[in-house]
Amino acid sequence: MFYTITRFSAVRNGVLTIVSGPDDSTGATAISEDYTENDDTGVTFSVAQTGSQTDLQYSTTNRGEAGTLTYSITHLA
Repeated sequence: MFYTITRFSAVRNGVLTIVSGPDDSTGATAISEDYTENDDTGVTFSVAQTGSQTDLQYSTTNRGEAGTLTYSITHLA
């Protein structure tokens, strides 16, 4: 996933690569992130897998201002 996060005056551009396990919860799920930012946006990504469903999750710091995420997803099977 190619993405841009804008939050206050901070801008972060990056690429997330997610590799999920097989169609059960016994496989490993991994996330890799490469990004640059002009200031700390306070956003952290993680993944969770339940069965064949892989969820991208995020958490943010309490900075008092909402952020905007724009993204483009590429899927290769």
